[in-house]
Amino acid sequence: AAYDKEIIRLLGEHRIAVRPPKLPAPKKGDAEGIVHVSDVHFNELIDLPCNQFCFNVAAKRMRKFALEAMRLFDAYGVKRVLIALTGDILNSDRRIDELLSQSTNRASALFLAVRILHQFLLDFAGKYAVSVASVTGNESRMAENIAWSKLAAQDNYDITAFNVLELLFPDGAVKFLRGDDPNEQVVPVNGRNILLLHGTKIGKDAEAEVGKIVGRYARRGVIIHYVLFGHLHTAFLSDYFARSGSLPGANAYSEEGLNLSSRASQNCYIVNGGIHAIKIDLQDADAEGVVGYDIVDALAKYAPKAPELLHPGKEILKVVV
Repeated sequence: AAYDKEIIRLLGEHRIAVRPPKLPAPKKGDAEGIVHVSDVHFNELIDLPCNQFCFNVAAKRMRKFALEAMRLFDAYGVKRVLIALTGDILNSDRRIDELLSQSTNRASALFLAVRILHQFLLDFAGKYAVSVASVTGNESRMAENIAWSKLAAQDNYDITAFNVLELLFPDGAVKFLRGDDPNEQVVPVNGRNILLLHGTKIGKDAEAEVGKIVGRYARRGVIIHYVLFGHLHTAFLSDYFARSGSLPGANAYSEEGLNLSSRASQNCYIVNGGIHAIKIDLQDADAEGVVGYDIVDALAKYAPKAPELLHPGKEILKVVV
């Protein structure tokens, strides 16, 4: 009772601010943004009760990704944006499931992928100063086996897509950052060193594996503040690293082979005083009526057997009220 009386007395003597002071509006350029594009697996076809994926769905999900990321960047007053490509732009074609579940061959699919990514970059370049960095993934490799040497690792569709995109911006409207190692790249973003890699070398204990990689760079005198990767197709946001989900979402292998459930998603990041990681859910972009990037002409040219062209919509009955 005495304790309660003392609290009441103190509350009567000292005013407690009910409303905190208003926060100042963010200044343009105080924060920088990162758009993390990983495991988009263009050319994959998925037809499950819980998920469908093709080039048209990919174009809508990428468009939604851009719109949601830009909304967040504008809220923070972002002026500069890094597009971080961390591998697996194209789906693999080395297994029977993958061969049966593709729209076209990968050489042709590359141009459809570039068509979507080019429009994606144009969206951001229209509002921000944009730079692009890329590392290779395992599924987009051209050879049978995974390569770690620099020359062999460049035999990869991820590198090819990066090179083609650079040719599409000859005026320098988008800056393309080339690293010495196609498997890893360190990019400075607003005073923070961000390490990009695909994630093939990171096992079940991600905390421990990331610690080893950061330690390897520390021995070279490079301090890594944050690590971005993908590979496992499930999003995970942590204090010192973030793993991206995938653009396709669940497929037959994850559902039946691994007994795992997943949703289509990608990550973006705000880098100011700290590093804020945000997962953007892209699963229902098709149902939400998002207008995707224009790929109709490119589909007819590079993937004439794509299901989007083989099964055009046909009006059977129209009811006018």
